[in-house]
Amino acid sequence: MVAGSSPPLASAFKPRTDIEDKITGTLRPVLCGGGDMGKSQLAVRAYTSSSADVQVWVAGVGRVVVTLNGTKFVAGDGQQHYIDLVAPGSSVSCQAGAITVGAKTTTDSKITLRLITPGALSINGPKTINASGDVGCVKASGMVTVHNE
Repeated sequence: MVAGSSPPLASAFKPRTDIEDKITGTLRPVLCGGGDMGKSQLAVRAYTSSSADVQVWVAGVGRVVVTLNGTKFVAGDGQQHYIDLVAPGSSVSCQAGAITVGAKTTTDSKITLRLITPGALSINGPKTINASGDVGCVKASGMVTVHNE
């Protein structure tokens, strides 16, 4: 399932396999730098080649904020599933939360959230989730446990 649409890949896009090989796979690094360097195009390429069961691209201008509160992620078929949540931004910053996982959000043991943003990931406890994050920084409140494969 795909929610949100990434920008189209530029017609003049030139593959950079040396970089692309490093940003695809289970963990994705945060891409940051000046304008017109191709960060968004590399992110689009990684996003469109993802094998995640659920992909969410949150598009926006300026500061993007995504809040998961009370979301319950359950694998109904008992199989392992990955959910990619991408919240792009223009620079690495810990000043404002880009992705917030609220205290009522849960994952069962077969769901892994892959959270990707150059901004802050805020997790409000008490919380135990299965997740990996490629983020600018992490803020946690309450008792938080993150299991990462």
